Amino acid sequence: MKIGILGGTFDPPHIGHLRLAEEAHKKLGLDKVIFVPAFIPPHKGERKITPPSVRLKMVAAIIEGEGSFELSDIEIRRREVSYTVDTLREFRSKYPRGTEFYFITGADSLEILTGWKDWKTLLELCHFVVANRPGFSRQALPAKATALEIEPLDVSSTLVRDCVRKGLAIDAFVPAKVKTVIDSERLYRS
Repeated sequence: MKIGILGGTFDPPHIGHLRLAEEAHKKLGLDKVIFVPAFIPPHKGERKITPPSVRLKMVAAIIEGEGSFELSDIEIRRREVSYTVDTLREFRSKYPRGTEFYFITGADSLEILTGWKDWKTLLELCHFVVANRPGFSRQALPAKATALEIEPLDVSSTLVRDCVRKGLAIDAFVPAKVKTVIDSERLYRS
């Protein structure tokens, strides 16, 4: 079995996350892609993060109806800073021996990879897959990592939050179901 792991803050999830999962699923021949929202991401600084229950609701909304995508609250249940290496160890203990894991990330993560907890071990636990992302280089791609070419979308969670804050439309960046959660929870207004 080949399982993709797509971790992140997902604050909010957007069409770029969905495109990344779809392309990885198709191009890597994955059986499924598991979306894993972080409880407390270690590299997000002092920014206030939307409560985990709301981010879980948004991820559930974005993958609804996508049979090859799942949502995991594995990091939320830990209720501590989320480290990818710990998550992969836990997944490896839950799935049968021989299951291959593909950790999927964007090129922006390469800039901070060596700051990740046990990053060299991480590269041993999974196939590390790095997708191109506008404005970021993959020149520092580790030897054990795989480059994934996807049709780039110039969207980020920061962009979506900024648009909401400024009263601008976000329909081009998030599916309607995610926008409904953002509106009903009154997220990113200030």
